[in-house]
Amino acid sequence: EQHKRPQDAADLSRIVASARRLEHLVNNLLDLAKLDADRIDVRPAFFNVREMLCAAIEAASPAAASNRNIIKLEIDDAVSTGVSDADRLRQCVLNLLSNAAKFTSDGVITVRAARAQRDGGDWLVIDVIDTGSGIAPERAPVLFEPFMQTHADGEGQAQGAGLGLALTRKLARLL
Repeated sequence: EQHKRPQDAADLSRIVASARRLEHLVNNLLDLAKLDADRIDVRPAFFNVREMLCAAIEAASPAAASNRNIIKLEIDDAVSTGVSDADRLRQCVLNLLSNAAKFTSDGVITVRAARAQRDGGDWLVIDVIDTGSGIAPERAPVLFEPFMQTHADGEGQAQGAGLGLALTRKLARLL
Protein backbone atom coordinates (compact mmCIF):
# COMPACT_ATOMS: atom_id res chain seq x y z
CA GLU A 1 0.00 0.00 0.00
CA GLN A 2 2.76 2.50 0.92
CA HIS A 3 4.58 2.00 -2.39
CA LYS A 4 1.52 3.35 -4.25
CA ARG A 5 1.58 6.70 -2.43
CA PRO A 6 4.22 8.40 -4.64
CA GLN A 7 2.32 7.33 -7.77
CA ASP A 8 -0.95 8.58 -6.25
CA ALA A 9 0.67 11.94 -5.50
CA ALA A 10 2.06 12.18 -9.04
CA ASP A 11 -1.35 11.33 -10.52
CA LEU A 12 -3.06 13.90 -8.30
CA SER A 13 -0.50 16.53 -9.29
CA ARG A 14 -1.19 15.88 -12.99
CA ILE A 15 -4.96 16.09 -12.41
CA VAL A 16 -4.62 19.41 -10.57
CA ALA A 17 -2.33 20.81 -13.29
CA SER A 18 -4.82 19.74 -15.98
CA ALA A 19 -7.69 21.34 -14.08
CA ARG A 20 -5.74 24.60 -13.80
CA ARG A 21 -4.97 24.59 -17.53
CA LEU A 22 -8.64 23.98 -18.30
CA GLU A 23 -9.72 26.76 -15.95
CA HIS A 24 -7.21 29.13 -17.58
CA LEU A 25 -8.51 28.18 -21.04
CA VAL A 26 -12.16 28.72 -20.07
CA ASN A 27 -11.37 32.07 -18.41
CA ASN A 28 -9.43 33.24 -21.49
CA LEU A 29 -12.29 32.20 -23.76
CA LEU A 30 -14.85 34.02 -21.61
CA ASP A 31 -12.69 37.14 -21.42
CA LEU A 32 -12.14 37.12 -25.18
CA ALA A 33 -15.92 36.91 -25.71
CA LYS A 34 -16.47 39.77 -23.24
CA LEU A 35 -13.86 41.89 -25.02
CA ASP A 36 -15.46 41.24 -28.39
CA ALA A 37 -18.83 42.28 -26.95
CA ASP A 38 -17.34 45.36 -25.21
CA ARG A 39 -18.55 43.94 -21.89
CA ILE A 40 -15.33 43.72 -19.91
CA ASP A 41 -14.72 45.91 -16.90
CA VAL A 42 -11.44 47.72 -16.39
CA ARG A 43 -10.82 49.25 -12.97
CA PRO A 44 -7.69 51.40 -12.94
CA ALA A 45 -6.07 52.06 -9.58
CA PHE A 46 -2.62 52.50 -8.08
CA PHE A 47 -0.79 49.19 -7.60
CA ASN A 48 2.63 47.90 -6.59
CA VAL A 49 4.38 46.86 -9.81
CA ARG A 50 6.78 44.41 -8.13
CA GLU A 51 3.94 42.62 -6.31
CA MET A 52 1.89 42.31 -9.50
CA LEU A 53 4.83 40.95 -11.48
CA CYS A 54 5.82 38.53 -8.71
CA ALA A 55 2.25 37.16 -8.65
CA ALA A 56 2.37 36.53 -12.42
CA ILE A 57 5.80 34.90 -12.14
CA GLU A 58 4.64 32.68 -9.28
CA ALA A 59 1.66 31.51 -11.36
CA ALA A 60 3.89 30.76 -14.38
CA SER A 61 6.70 29.10 -12.43
CA PRO A 62 5.40 25.50 -12.68
CA ALA A 63 5.12 25.75 -16.48
CA ALA A 64 8.58 27.31 -16.70
CA ALA A 65 10.09 24.65 -14.44
CA SER A 66 8.53 21.83 -16.47
CA ASN A 67 10.76 22.88 -19.39
CA ARG A 68 13.73 23.55 -17.09
CA ASN A 69 13.53 27.34 -17.49
CA ILE A 70 14.30 30.00 -14.95
CA ILE A 71 12.44 33.29 -14.69
CA LYS A 72 14.33 36.47 -13.88
CA LEU A 73 12.76 39.74 -12.78
CA GLU A 74 14.39 43.08 -13.63
CA ILE A 75 12.69 46.24 -12.38
CA ASP A 76 14.15 49.65 -13.07
CA ASP A 77 14.71 51.74 -9.93
CA ALA A 78 12.27 54.36 -11.27
CA VAL A 79 9.42 51.81 -11.16
CA SER A 80 7.49 51.30 -7.94
CA THR A 81 3.81 51.95 -8.55
CA GLY A 82 1.62 52.05 -11.60
CA VAL A 83 -1.92 53.03 -12.45
CA SER A 84 -3.94 50.46 -14.35
CA ASP A 85 -6.17 47.47 -13.72
CA ALA A 86 -3.54 45.35 -11.97
CA ASP A 87 -5.55 42.13 -12.32
CA ARG A 88 -5.93 42.54 -16.08
CA LEU A 89 -2.32 43.60 -16.47
CA ARG A 90 -1.18 40.55 -14.44
CA GLN A 91 -3.31 38.40 -16.75
CA CYS A 92 -1.46 39.85 -19.76
CA VAL A 93 1.95 39.21 -18.20
CA LEU A 94 0.92 35.69 -17.17
CA ASN A 95 -0.22 34.91 -20.73
CA LEU A 96 3.11 36.13 -22.11
CA LEU A 97 5.04 34.15 -19.49
CA SER A 98 3.00 31.01 -20.18
CA ASN A 99 3.69 31.33 -23.88
CA ALA A 100 7.41 31.84 -23.27
CA ALA A 101 7.48 28.84 -20.91
CA LYS A 102 5.84 26.58 -23.53
CA PHE A 103 8.27 27.42 -26.29
CA THR A 104 11.52 27.74 -24.33
CA SER A 105 13.49 24.80 -22.95
CA ASP A 106 16.54 24.93 -20.71
CA GLY A 107 16.46 28.69 -21.00
CA VAL A 108 15.85 32.00 -19.32
CA ILE A 109 12.68 34.05 -19.34
CA THR A 110 13.20 37.64 -18.27
CA VAL A 111 10.45 39.99 -17.11
CA ARG A 112 11.62 43.58 -17.33
CA ALA A 113 9.75 46.67 -16.12
CA ALA A 114 10.78 50.25 -16.85
CA ARG A 115 9.26 53.69 -17.33
CA ALA A 116 9.19 55.42 -20.69
CA GLN A 117 8.05 58.82 -21.89
CA ARG A 118 5.82 58.43 -24.95
CA ASP A 119 3.26 60.70 -26.56
CA GLY A 120 3.63 63.20 -23.72
CA GLY A 121 2.81 60.62 -21.04
CA ASP A 122 4.58 58.48 -18.47
CA TRP A 123 4.21 54.79 -19.41
CA LEU A 124 4.99 51.56 -17.63
CA VAL A 125 6.69 49.24 -20.13
CA ILE A 126 6.79 45.53 -19.33
CA ASP A 127 8.81 43.19 -21.54
CA VAL A 128 8.79 39.39 -21.43
CA ILE A 129 11.93 38.13 -23.15
CA ASP A 130 12.86 34.48 -23.61
CA THR A 131 15.79 32.54 -25.04
CA GLY A 132 13.54 30.25 -27.09
CA SER A 133 14.10 29.68 -30.80
CA GLY A 134 11.61 32.36 -31.83
CA ILE A 135 8.96 32.53 -34.51
CA ALA A 136 9.51 32.45 -38.25
CA PRO A 137 8.84 35.96 -39.62
CA GLU A 138 6.13 34.72 -41.98
CA ARG A 139 4.18 33.31 -39.00
CA ALA A 140 4.26 36.55 -36.98
CA PRO A 141 1.10 38.10 -38.54
CA VAL A 142 -1.12 35.28 -37.22
CA LEU A 143 0.27 35.19 -33.67
CA PHE A 144 -2.39 37.48 -32.27
CA GLU A 145 -5.38 35.90 -34.02
CA PRO A 146 -7.72 33.83 -31.81
CA PHE A 147 -7.26 30.06 -32.11
CA MET A 148 -4.13 30.42 -34.23
CA GLN A 149 -1.28 28.22 -33.16
CA THR A 150 2.26 28.26 -34.37
CA HIS A 151 5.49 26.58 -33.44
CA ALA A 152 8.87 28.25 -33.50
CA ASP A 153 9.97 26.34 -36.59
CA GLY A 154 6.49 26.07 -38.12
CA GLU A 155 6.38 22.34 -37.44
CA GLY A 156 5.72 20.12 -34.50
CA GLN A 157 2.82 19.89 -32.11
CA ALA A 158 1.08 23.17 -31.35
CA GLN A 159 0.40 23.73 -27.67
CA GLY A 160 -2.57 25.47 -26.13
CA ALA A 161 -5.75 26.72 -27.72
CA GLY A 162 -4.27 29.82 -29.34
CA LEU A 163 -6.13 32.28 -27.11
CA GLY A 164 -3.49 33.76 -24.79
CA LEU A 165 -1.76 36.13 -27.18
CA ALA A 166 -5.03 37.24 -28.83
CA LEU A 167 -6.50 38.03 -25.43
CA THR A 168 -3.32 39.76 -24.27
CA ARG A 169 -3.25 42.03 -27.30
CA LYS A 170 -6.90 43.06 -26.85
CA LEU A 171 -6.50 43.61 -23.10
CA ALA A 172 -3.29 45.61 -23.58
CA ARG A 173 -5.01 47.89 -26.08
CA LEU A 174 -7.94 48.32 -23.69
CA LEU A 175 -5.65 49.10 -20.75
